[in-house]
Amino acid sequence: MDGRLRAGTAAAVAALPALPALVLRRSRQGRRPDGAASGAASGAARARTRRPAGPDAGAAPGAERPDVRSLRVLHALRVPLVASLVLAVLVPALAALPGHLPGQAVGAVLFATLVPGLPLALALRLPNVLVTAALGVALSFSWALLQGVTALTTGFWHPVGSAWSGSAVAVAATVLVLHRSRPARTRLRALGWPVRPATPWRQRVGGLRAVSVVLLLGAAALWWWGTRVLPLGRVSALGVLPLLGWQVVLAVVVLAVVAVLALRRHRPDHLVLTGVTVLLALVGYTTVAAADGFGSVPTAWVHVGFIEHVSTHGAVPAGVDARFSWPAFWGAGAQLVALAGVPDARSFLALAPLFSALVNLPALLVLGRLVTGSPRWAWAAVLAGMVTNWYQQDYFSPQATALTCYLAVLATCLWLSGVPGSSEPSGTAGAAPSWRDRVAVALRRTPADPTGVSPAASRALLVALVVVVAAIVAAHQLTPLTLLLTLVVFTVTGRARFRALWLLAAVLFAGWFSYGATDFWHGHLAMVLGDVGQVGSSLGAGVAERLTGDPTYQRAQYVRMAWSGLLLLLALAGLSRRRHRPGSLLLAGLALGPFGLLAVQSYGGEVVIRCFLFASPVLAPLAVLALRDLSAPAAVRPRGWGRHRRRGPSPAGSTATATAVAVVPAVALAVVAGLLLVGTRGLNTSFERTAPGLVAASERYFALAGPDDAVATTLEGSGLAPRYPVASANERFLDVDACLSDGFASCFDDDPPEFVLLSSEQEAFGELQQGRPAGWLWRFGDRLTATGYHVAGRWDDALLLQRTP
Repeated sequence: MDGRLRAGTAAAVAALPALPALVLRRSRQGRRPDGAASGAASGAARARTRRPAGPDAGAAPGAERPDVRSLRVLHALRVPLVASLVLAVLVPALAALPGHLPGQAVGAVLFATLVPGLPLALALRLPNVLVTAALGVALSFSWALLQGVTALTTGFWHPVGSAWSGSAVAVAATVLVLHRSRPARTRLRALGWPVRPATPWRQRVGGLRAVSVVLLLGAAALWWWGTRVLPLGRVSALGVLPLLGWQVVLAVVVLAVVAVLALRRHRPDHLVLTGVTVLLALVGYTTVAAADGFGSVPTAWVHVGFIEHVSTHGAVPAGVDARFSWPAFWGAGAQLVALAGVPDARSFLALAPLFSALVNLPALLVLGRLVTGSPRWAWAAVLAGMVTNWYQQDYFSPQATALTCYLAVLATCLWLSGVPGSSEPSGTAGAAPSWRDRVAVALRRTPADPTGVSPAASRALLVALVVVVAAIVAAHQLTPLTLLLTLVVFTVTGRARFRALWLLAAVLFAGWFSYGATDFWHGHLAMVLGDVGQVGSSLGAGVAERLTGDPTYQRAQYVRMAWSGLLLLLALAGLSRRRHRPGSLLLAGLALGPFGLLAVQSYGGEVVIRCFLFASPVLAPLAVLALRDLSAPAAVRPRGWGRHRRRGPSPAGSTATATAVAVVPAVALAVVAGLLLVGTRGLNTSFERTAPGLVAASERYFALAGPDDAVATTLEGSGLAPRYPVASANERFLDVDACLSDGFASCFDDDPPEFVLLSSEQEAFGELQQGRPAGWLWRFGDRLTATGYHVAGRWDDALLLQRTP
């Protein structure tokens, strides 16, 4: 035995000099641009080295068995799966204990994101990692939403106890996944097939990746430093952009350099690009919130009050606010607060946009890959969609949660549709020569299941999509309409794998609107139906009415609209370039279908913003296609292209020059886009931020006010932050013009409010959108103090007045 051991050791030592060459050869074989296959010789070599002779040794490279595909998905998501199991047990157990532990809020958010959706999505055994991840998040959100609405409608309000049901489902689904994958793993081990080819260490942790990570960390530190010195008290009509220090600008430059270099690699570095996405969301979406230390959207603070009421009473109030007619988010939010062990939901406001960008990333990558056909340009589409997202609809809200579920349904349906880039065999996507025959074939056509999806998995997938649709219907008013339009587009173009899904969505929407949202439409049906068909009034409310007030602010609003208009024009150009390819009609419908909301609802003047919000996930990849076509001639030129073409190999200097010529304009464009994002996103900072003084003044009011004491503000909706006593809070609108022209007695209608709350947000709104002079609000406050009010509290950003007895 010792002799054989010594002989084996000597052979191993003798083979050590050949090990670096073997590793280098393996690493070179793994470098394929955009995931494309390498040459036939290297493919044959890999087949000989990785696939020993056996029953399946002669199978074609593209004919992978479904168990191999599903096992690779399971292997890729093994870490989140284990994390979901740990969270499924740990989070409810910690929430049942008294007190609050550090990190408990983070665990609760991860619980709501992964439990039980990820194990359920893996149980579907879909051969696509990104689709599985997107469905996992959507199913987790849907579980929380439906559980919340069930608890509120049945009166069984036990947020921590009901969380164990999701844990039980997660454990059962995980056991099912492992049990069903065990025979395939055993057989594959016997055949010598790895579930996932091992990646060399030098390729996983390379020099460029390490440098990129260090640069991203440095940019994050610069951004944080810049938020510490950002003087938000001096914000003007141009928003936060003129106040940015060199730290934030340099962070944007570093971010642009890292992003461009990561996109130009032979194979996109997904880890680095994920870090780019995180930092871009921090810089573009959370700069104001980080500088203030609070969530920057006043409506999010209203949601804090809604959730506080549900947490306290275990029910939604009737006849208080129309948004309570869709109670799913309020129930889910109250359960999140209970699991996190925090006093209220304000802890989730500041980083909500970053969280929304991360949970939407898998679905956006699926859409980008299917539209562009390239992982590299899919990442470019994600970044393009982020830099044009000034709409500020990703705060802590039902809209953001429903959008995540909507994107998962959209990505799954597009993956099942058979467009180029999906998993369906190309033979099913043929088009008839005549447009009449083309329409007839489209109306009758149903794409086949993608390779690796069994009939049982397809039926289970339909059930999962119906669950997500039901959650969307119970969570938000406008998203179900967009979803219905999208599903109809899939059906009429013949790209719907589940042709009756749109009908199920319509039935669910009609049922909930008729029986679940009675408080919303009862007595207001004429108002609800009055916007139907009024496209001109919807456009006027969404565009023309916003272009009022300060001229500088109006010009900045034009920049916002031009930024979105450029995205739309580039998307139309990209769509025009692929109009003769299969699936072009479907993509046109998905890109333009959300604008059908203009004929249905004005949504309080925000319908145009919501149209772009729902359309951007498809508009961005199409716009990237147009940019790719514009840059293609320079990209495909051979070396030495020009009047004096060189003979022989090019010197190193010319290669470096060509690289610089290609990189420098791209970096400059990325820097401009990043700064435009910060500028357009932060344009309304002066009257949309929630300053610390406003929070302090609101809490002071709640401490002093009695049950019937009203508080008045000069701007509807700017009010209290947070609005705790939702059912009993008596907020009134104070018409400043009527007070100044007709006297304060007529202004108050002989019933003066006990409190008046004035804030810098109200002051800025009057200046920028109502054309009032600077300082008008504080002079109005001085008039109030001379007519029966005294100062109950004064802060840098707010003034609370109380009526003198």
